[in-house]
Amino acid sequence: MHSRGGGFLQFYEGFEANMISRLGYLAIRNSLYKIIYDQVKPAKKSNDLTIREKMVLSGFVGGVAAYVTSPFTLISIRQILDTQTKQEWRRNYVSTSEAIELIKKEGAMWKGSWQNVLRHVALNASLTGPYDYVREGLWTTFGDYYFVQPVALLSAAAVSAAVTLPFDNVRTRFMQSHPQAERNRMNYAGTFDAMIKAFTVEGSKFSLWAGYTHHYLSTLIYAGLTIGITELFVDSWKRKAGLEEWQI
Repeated sequence: MHSRGGGFLQFYEGFEANMISRLGYLAIRNSLYKIIYDQVKPAKKSNDLTIREKMVLSGFVGGVAAYVTSPFTLISIRQILDTQTKQEWRRNYVSTSEAIELIKKEGAMWKGSWQNVLRHVALNASLTGPYDYVREGLWTTFGDYYFVQPVALLSAAAVSAAVTLPFDNVRTRFMQSHPQAERNRMNYAGTFDAMIKAFTVEGSKFSLWAGYTHHYLSTLIYAGLTIGITELFVDSWKRKAGLEEWQI
């Protein structure tokens, strides 16, 4: 990208919209998680939610947050991919506010939002479950050593990246697509149609997993921030509630 004359700043195309999307998503996701966690937790006899309950809760709040922030994700994806579009077909969004007005006129504010919700439901569920499973297994076997959380994060991110990359791939295809069918390499009737065409037309059973390494690194960073921040606050709340260290 850089050698073709795009310059270093080309790697930050869509930064403003992506920042708004990520900050909004994390604020909604973590706030809802805390609110629902507080409502469900006191009614249980055990100290914490089960792994399955955490997966369901994470998937639900992640889906809600993803839907609300979908327009900004849409703008970011289009800005990132604009340089790969024919010059006369480029959208050339100057700013996030201008992009919103143009997308409203196009009637595409929520284009790809369903795929974005699926992607984040899969992301949160596939991160939370494996992370808690590996961490609890290591903690039970070795005790509270420094490597327990990092290994759990690395393992959970690997699983989650494999699960979510097909949804991420399909979401990108929908959000980038033009209303004029002739401008798209392929047109899709829905999520499963896009997946089927990815296998049949592109001729590779791994086409939906293209870019796994980079997606894994992105997922690992997200997991570290999300799970780390969530655990920091939840552990703090448990201590304030008077729980002993072994109960946290």
